[in-house]
Amino acid sequence: MSADYEKSPQDHLYENRIIYMSGDIVTTTADYVVSRLLILDSIDHDAEIKLYISSFGGSVYAGLAIYDAMQLVEAPVSTYCIGPAFSMAAWILAAGEPGRRSATPNSRIMLHQASAGLVGSTTDIKIAAENVIKNQALMVDLLRRHTARPVDEIARMIERDLWMTPEEALDFGLIDFVTTPCERKRRNGLDVGSKAQVVSGGMGIVDRARAG
Repeated sequence: MSADYEKSPQDHLYENRIIYMSGDIVTTTADYVVSRLLILDSIDHDAEIKLYISSFGGSVYAGLAIYDAMQLVEAPVSTYCIGPAFSMAAWILAAGEPGRRSATPNSRIMLHQASAGLVGSTTDIKIAAENVIKNQALMVDLLRRHTARPVDEIARMIERDLWMTPEEALDFGLIDFVTTPCERKRRNGLDVGSKAQVVSGGMGIVDRARAG
């Protein structure tokens, strides 16, 4: 049995500097993504790292660990949404290298306010609620950095779940282009593909240096 045959799909992706993040964003997700970002960056600071995202979101703190690692590494991190990028996953999508953030035609992106289930004494609930408010302010400011939209506008737009098509995410500034079918698949009448084409310019990041 050849060595290549024994490799897992993750091994093959890793060798091509690809990270696939799926499922809920929890501590184990952050461990997986952050460790690979750091290792791939240590191997080559200049080569692109591709982060593919298909996630319904999850923990703010696990997501922020991934976000911070993306800003910490020197290698450019391109982000690709395939399927859902909801909640915290949408922030990670937006945090990709300016000009290299994309979504497939049938993907969906969703932003919303920070939330938490609070239990305990009245005092503890009050303290926890204040922390949720701080998290909300932080998340809005991160979107400002990556979309160039005013804080007040962002806060107003995500008061309720904000569902977006790829084109709407492009207009919002979360991504820079929508992928289109490759030529062969277009000829065959298929709707999905891998070759990317710029639809229009996303606004990208405003002050990445301050993000890390």
